[in-house]
Amino acid sequence: MDTENGHVEPPPLDMSQATSVADIHATLARLHRQEATVTQRLDHLIASQKDLSRELGRLDLLRAHLGTQAVNTRAISNGMLSDAASTANRISSAVKRLDREQSNVKATLEVVEQVAELKACVLGVNGSMGAPQDWETAAGYLSRASKIPADVVNGSFAEEIVPTAEVPDPPRVTLDAAAESLCGLFLREFEKAAKEGDGSRVTRFFKLFPLIGRTDTGLDAYGRYVCQGVAARARTNFNSATPAQRKEPFFYANTITKLFEHIAQIVDGHEPVVERHYGPGMMAKVIERLQIEADVQGGIVLDTWLDERNIGRKLTDIKSYAFSFLVQSFAPKPASGIPRSNSPANAPRSSEDEGVNMKEVDGLLGESALMLGRWALYSRFLSSKCAPPEREDEAIIDRGLTMPPFLMTSNLYKKVASHLVEPFNVMTTFFFRRSVEKAFQLDESPSDLNLNPAKPLGANPPFISSAVDDVMYIVNQILQRSLATSQRAVVASVVPDVGRVLSAEFIGMIQRKMRDESYPKPVIQGGLPPEDKVIAFLVLINNLDVANDYIKRIMTQVSGEPAATNGSSTPSTSSLHDLFPFGHDAAFVSNSLKSMEHSFSTKAAELLSDSIQVTFHQVLKPRVRPILAEAFRDIDYSPSDATVDDGAASDEEDDADLVKSRFDRGWGSLIRPIKRILTPANFDRLLTVAMNYLSTALEKRIRSYYGRVNELGAVRLERDVAGVINAAVTGGKYGLRDAFTKCTQMTLIMNMEEDEWEEVINEEAGRESGIPWVLDAEERRRHGVIPLLDLASAQCPLYSGYALQKHSPFSSGRWKLSYARPIPSCRTFPSADLESTLHRLKKAIVDPDLSRLFENTWPSTLDTTIAWHGLANRTDGKEEELTFVITGDIEAMWLRDSANQLQAYVPILKANSSRSSIASLFRGAINLQARYILEAPFCNAFQAPDESLIMRKSSINSDTISPSFDYYKVFSCNWELDSLASFLQLSVDYYTATGDSAFFGEFDWTKAVQKVLETAESMTMDSYAEDGAWKHTPYTYCAPYGGTPINECNGSPHKGNIGLIRSFHRPSDDACIYQYLIPSNMMFSHALNASAAIMAKIESQSHSNREENGKPAKLTSWMQTMATSIRTGIDTYGTIKDPKYGRIFAYEVDGYGSTNLMDDANIPSLLSAPFLGYLPSSDPVYQNTRRKILSRDNPYYAWGPVISGVGSPHTLPGKVWPMANVMAILTSENDEEIVRNLRDLVRSTDGFGLLHESVSARSEGQWSRQWFSWANGLFGQAILDLEQRKPHILKMGFQ
Repeated sequence: MDTENGHVEPPPLDMSQATSVADIHATLARLHRQEATVTQRLDHLIASQKDLSRELGRLDLLRAHLGTQAVNTRAISNGMLSDAASTANRISSAVKRLDREQSNVKATLEVVEQVAELKACVLGVNGSMGAPQDWETAAGYLSRASKIPADVVNGSFAEEIVPTAEVPDPPRVTLDAAAESLCGLFLREFEKAAKEGDGSRVTRFFKLFPLIGRTDTGLDAYGRYVCQGVAARARTNFNSATPAQRKEPFFYANTITKLFEHIAQIVDGHEPVVERHYGPGMMAKVIERLQIEADVQGGIVLDTWLDERNIGRKLTDIKSYAFSFLVQSFAPKPASGIPRSNSPANAPRSSEDEGVNMKEVDGLLGESALMLGRWALYSRFLSSKCAPPEREDEAIIDRGLTMPPFLMTSNLYKKVASHLVEPFNVMTTFFFRRSVEKAFQLDESPSDLNLNPAKPLGANPPFISSAVDDVMYIVNQILQRSLATSQRAVVASVVPDVGRVLSAEFIGMIQRKMRDESYPKPVIQGGLPPEDKVIAFLVLINNLDVANDYIKRIMTQVSGEPAATNGSSTPSTSSLHDLFPFGHDAAFVSNSLKSMEHSFSTKAAELLSDSIQVTFHQVLKPRVRPILAEAFRDIDYSPSDATVDDGAASDEEDDADLVKSRFDRGWGSLIRPIKRILTPANFDRLLTVAMNYLSTALEKRIRSYYGRVNELGAVRLERDVAGVINAAVTGGKYGLRDAFTKCTQMTLIMNMEEDEWEEVINEEAGRESGIPWVLDAEERRRHGVIPLLDLASAQCPLYSGYALQKHSPFSSGRWKLSYARPIPSCRTFPSADLESTLHRLKKAIVDPDLSRLFENTWPSTLDTTIAWHGLANRTDGKEEELTFVITGDIEAMWLRDSANQLQAYVPILKANSSRSSIASLFRGAINLQARYILEAPFCNAFQAPDESLIMRKSSINSDTISPSFDYYKVFSCNWELDSLASFLQLSVDYYTATGDSAFFGEFDWTKAVQKVLETAESMTMDSYAEDGAWKHTPYTYCAPYGGTPINECNGSPHKGNIGLIRSFHRPSDDACIYQYLIPSNMMFSHALNASAAIMAKIESQSHSNREENGKPAKLTSWMQTMATSIRTGIDTYGTIKDPKYGRIFAYEVDGYGSTNLMDDANIPSLLSAPFLGYLPSSDPVYQNTRRKILSRDNPYYAWGPVISGVGSPHTLPGKVWPMANVMAILTSENDEEIVRNLRDLVRSTDGFGLLHESVSARSEGQWSRQWFSWANGLFGQAILDLEQRKPHILKMGFQ
């Protein structure tokens, strides 16, 4: 409560809460004060009541006075204003009546005047048609009468007033009779004058028809008159020619040109007369009549041209032409051998031109192009004459010219399409394709080229073969001729055809020559390609570059645009508008030309890029490392002070540029011969590729000096690296230096003073000190301490060799197993959690050999196969982790293997944001697998990512696979359904262990899942269409050395849309016999269902998720639906009744009833179905299947004294894959079976202490793959599983 002096009193204490007499007195005092305050306020209100009452009385008096005044005002208003309003109303009504009377009088006078005019016209017509026979006057009277309203002419007043004794009929009858009479008279006189050729009389009577209201009759008569002239002139021009003249190249074109010119002259000459007497736009009716005659005369010309030029025969010959040179050029080369003596291969090649005379075709194309051009001009002329007047509001909108309907439906229009356009399109495509063929038949490369800089070149640049000039000349000629026709239909056919021939056959021939004739392959292993092959290959590269430039210039020329327009390379359609004025034809033509240019440029660029890569890898790359090695030979970057004191400083000054001069000499001898052959653009491309590789090699060389550089050496190393860079980029673009930024920054950091170094390593992100760092903070820290590093990391041996040797200490058991782990500094990913788990299991496992086997195998992936772990190159600032996991002895990342390798560490996987954690490895592998799937969803194994700087090699071989892929990114492209399932399973493993759903929404996981679903759905197709046509699968695999599916690489026919998904290959990478691989479908079904929980989390956080291509709005439902469909398909088509084991799962089926009954050791397998999560191990169908798999009734089951178990068609029969024995342990509850398999595994390692891919059942010394990380990790999983399920087994001995 606020007091009067501004203080706030505490709230009063309730009397019931008082605990003392003082409290009671205080409370009573407060109550007294409150009472006094209330009383004071009430007294104040009572005192003010008297003033208030007095004011209210005054208000009542004023209100009464105001009411009196209001009554008086209303009385005055009602008395004075009502009289004025009444008077105004009477005056207004009188004025309105006066206006109506006045308008009625005017209307009556107007009718009287019109009737008087009508009477004068009637009498005038009658008088003029009498004895005087003044037709013009009579027509004039009728014209005047036509302007009188019809209701006046037909009205009763006119019928009463107009008739006279001389003209007793009603005026309408009189006028109609007069008009009809005069029309007949004028028509007879007009036709008579036309027949006599009396032009003045023709004009006299022609202009009278509109006066008597017979416009259509006059125009029709006039049309017949001019058409007679057109027909007569056309027949004279056509029939007066001798047979010899008709054979002249452009006779028919000239004839039809004369026809069109004559019609145009008539229209231009007669239009003023028609428009003046008949009104604007009336010439269109005459033109329409002229077009009918043009149809007749033009049709005669075109029909005769078609017959006499034998166009039908020419087209037949063209369509039957074999193009044998092109076909044979692209056909596979026959097997080597000597042909029979009477073989057609020994016969001389007959003329390619037999049956088709190219000169005749060229002549016909020229003549038909001329006729089409004249037709275009004629059509444009008539359309402009018949065009309606443009409204003001449409003046700014260019809708183009519109062809009138009578012209579009005319017979001549149809004959132009059938007799000219269609043959022109066919002949043009043939002419161009044949010209390309002929150009390559006669192709000649420039002579006297060599790679010796001391020798002169015998030709002038650019060094290209003759085919390029020949073909591009024909391209220009054909495009110019096609555009000259001004026919959209010609452009729509010819331009795409030219583009297809250029892309498929011109570029295809160059590609074929590159591959079969000029590929720069060394004759001997490790040597250099022959000089003539290199030169020929470089010339072909130039062909692509120059051809691409030709196409751009041709497109600029034919579109009529200057070489550059305001700095933009996009041509406008203004230059084409004159040739193609109708509608949006000009824009269509421009788009067609740009599309052709883009298609050719893209195709040429792809081949150009590949050929530059080939040139680099075959010609330059083998010599780059030797050049670098020679340049840095015997260079010491850790000189001692004593060496300097002894006078070596002077020698160093002499040798200051030794590295640069050595490199310049070697690099120049390598690059200069190539530079003078290639075009400048191609040389820049080659140099760009070379610089990227050279920079990587230089980075590795800099790293090779770790631990061997002191302060003086660092200065020299920086100078030498700069010298190499300067020498390498000489003659190229300055931007080539960007490839070496990391190298220069590495040497820059090495030479920093301590205070500078401290500043660098302490820099925060986004606050760099003026240096645009390419090295991230971690790399800067690593490269900045080069002098302090020891040689341990550089001395790590390759594990492929390390695993082939036995290392102490050996296990103390019977089998004396080797210690196979690398030393700690050489392990690829150290983990404290792993080491602690190993320590725990050493105590749990009693048998020393089993303990050693677990100690070697379970860490294998982390110890040896994490080839690279880092961040993606992103521009958005996000840190996307990447993990490149190799299989072991193969330096590539299989989707399936890497997912299974990491699965071994799920027991120690927990949520952790650190980049040094197991969780980071999982995130990096998921991100990298998502990238791989988005780039090549049908492929199964991939090379290292760009960010890793790991050297990659082309994986190209003799296999032909579609769709195409990048051989420098993909290692193997077998379509294996389990690869996509493994990506999903890896995601589930991470999510289940960490609960981290947010990670999956950060990068491309959702896009990758969508790609997985789209790819899988595309492989559910049937082998036959509804009409019985054979359908190709989206993926095809052709391997000439075995494993190719039948039926043009598509595989055997499969019944489609049954829920199952086709897989071309098994997890062993072998080709399937039947492509519905049941274990892979099992794995995919479970992985889809499990990962749908992740997708549901993501979609619940983002309701805006939408899919393209008509797919469901939510990926979650799509995943669940597909999973259910697969399970239904397996239940329906994937089980059979075995006479011995009952109902079992088949390994492969085709949906038609064919089955393959076996199992393969590789996972997914039928044996692994419970491990995959597809069903419980107690499932009766699984148990039946398991008994068959683990028996001699399985064709790939092997047994012997060393080991017994399931093998694989991937290796020879009699080979057991230990992976299958591990899976038997993981899926068994039988202690005896588990112990038997553990004993087999322990004694089958040949003393190396690692699981192999396969082992001979009869000899432990016969095995494959010493370094197979997947199997090792799986064994570790089995031991950890036994620790939980059956710990007593680990207490047993296996000696």
